[in-house]
Amino acid sequence: MKISRRKALRLATFIGTIWLTSNDTIFAEEEKTNINIKRKKAIVIGAGMAGVTAAKQLLENNFDVTVIEARERPGGRILTSNIGNISVDMGAAWIHGDSHLNPLMELVEKYKLVTAPTNWDETWFYTERGNIIEDRDFNSIERITNKIIIKIHKLQINATSDQSMESIIEDLFEGIRAPSIVKNGVKWWLSSEIEAVSAANYKDLSLQYWDEDEAYEGDDLLLLEGYGNLIKKMIEGINIEYNKRVDKIEYGKTEVIISGKWGRISGDIAIVTVPLGVLKNKSIDFVPKLPEEKIDCIERLEMGLLNKIVIQFDKRFWPSKAHRLGLISESTNERIEFFPARPASDNAVLVALTYGDYARSLERRSKEEIVHIILSQIKKLFPRVSKSNIVDILVTKWDSDEFTYGSYSYIPPNASLDDCETLSKPVENNLLFAGEATNRYYLGTVHGAYISGLRAASQALLMNN
Repeated sequence: MKISRRKALRLATFIGTIWLTSNDTIFAEEEKTNINIKRKKAIVIGAGMAGVTAAKQLLENNFDVTVIEARERPGGRILTSNIGNISVDMGAAWIHGDSHLNPLMELVEKYKLVTAPTNWDETWFYTERGNIIEDRDFNSIERITNKIIIKIHKLQINATSDQSMESIIEDLFEGIRAPSIVKNGVKWWLSSEIEAVSAANYKDLSLQYWDEDEAYEGDDLLLLEGYGNLIKKMIEGINIEYNKRVDKIEYGKTEVIISGKWGRISGDIAIVTVPLGVLKNKSIDFVPKLPEEKIDCIERLEMGLLNKIVIQFDKRFWPSKAHRLGLISESTNERIEFFPARPASDNAVLVALTYGDYARSLERRSKEEIVHIILSQIKKLFPRVSKSNIVDILVTKWDSDEFTYGSYSYIPPNASLDDCETLSKPVENNLLFAGEATNRYYLGTVHGAYISGLRAASQALLMNN
């Protein structure tokens, strides 16, 4: 079972993307008609999906482009690691919706990437005694969860800007008339669909704007060689300077000056693609100060947290058909989702997902403590598993990462999707912004970051021709 987000597409946004993609050499051809025209220089801050996409578009339109990256690698919140004999994405993982309208599917075809769909119907629920929940109860969980989501959408109509999802969730739970195992299963699934998807807890999510962004139809796909393989292919031909943390951006005059402890670089325009968390942390000094309306929306928007603990075992002990595993209990405060890295195989790598406040609390613990906590939950599903079965472990800590301060953006109470729109607007005539937080229709997604990179490049082209 996969309870879909709203599917109505904002066609105007995609049409704009099509326009840019299909006409991406128009300005370049105009440049070639006059050899005396000096190439414009663009500085892109950040080599994540948005930054790489913007850089490629500008290069194809005869810009001189330099990407400044604080890390020693490209990708940003895209990070693919190897464990055992497979690749696992430690940050962004899924292509959400394999519809032909999703621009990432063009990249899949272009670079001949191998994908595998996640079958949400193959979610296997277990009790705390390690018993699999019967199909009858599973079907009841599906039916009731769908009804509650419909009720939430109806309640959104009259929601006020300061209301959180928490303000209605408890009442909706109280209205469930079903055995405790079904009621707790509904709690688990709603938490997955709302909290885990948003990387934030009910209390931190706007009721008015939850699920008001858009989504593509189709299956959710995993890239078997990881998103990192896609980024590796995309950066070919792009000049990226690594290990250069940006401390200051001076803009609004005849040029933009980017500087840090490593030195300085200047250009005609700059595109800032750092995560919202970095902007909220005020890691970069903007001179002059950014407009108040942009500062205000940076403060209103929030950064969610989704961490992963990837464990390689000596052998697979979960059902080969399972695409996701869940422990059903009374509370969802410490809920963990488990994903076999390679379903329908004997591969023994399991990915544990934690989110929101619980993920933050785990970040303060040592790797050994985190593994003990994760293993204690796994043992409730599969009692015979022990620490001696563990071969290797990978742990992410995106909240304490100084180059992200979180995983991806969401809309809290008293904020709105309009804040994402404001964040996307250029400042003066040479400072632009991109990244998933600047995309009001597809925030929090890789395709949202990709489209924002196309949009920022389009803005740069229009401003400099």
